[in-house]
Amino acid sequence: MIDYIKLQNNSLFKNMDIKEIKKYTSLFEVATYPKSSIIFLEKDKIDHFYIVLEGKVSISKYDLIGDKKIIVFISEYEIFGETIALSNFKSPYTVECVEKSTLMVIDVSIFKKLTIQSANLFNNVIDVLSTKNAF
Repeated sequence: MIDYIKLQNNSLFKNMDIKEIKKYTSLFEVATYPKSSIIFLEKDKIDHFYIVLEGKVSISKYDLIGDKKIIVFISEYEIFGETIALSNFKSPYTVECVEKSTLMVIDVSIFKKLTIQSANLFNNVIDVLSTKNAF
């Protein structure tokens, strides 16, 4: 179940009312993955990005000798994969479910069409991308 109040606090949906958020999110899939599921691998071309609705995922990278280095954990109502998916690059990271996780799966082609219709959504994604690239 989607908690729209929590989703409203996600940077992608800031300054939007719940009715508007429901309208957009109804176009996205929600999928549940078991613990240890791989969402995408390093060097994959991805055309979706995600919001964790329940559970937790890790973003990791493997070094030259094959050791896994966890970069960050992504928790409930946080977004991941948007920079890679929207930029059309291959993923530099692997994303794996640390526990059973329910994710909102956002198709980039649908999302791009929505940003044309919504100034709020367009401005929010610009803010998200510029903030992530500033660090």
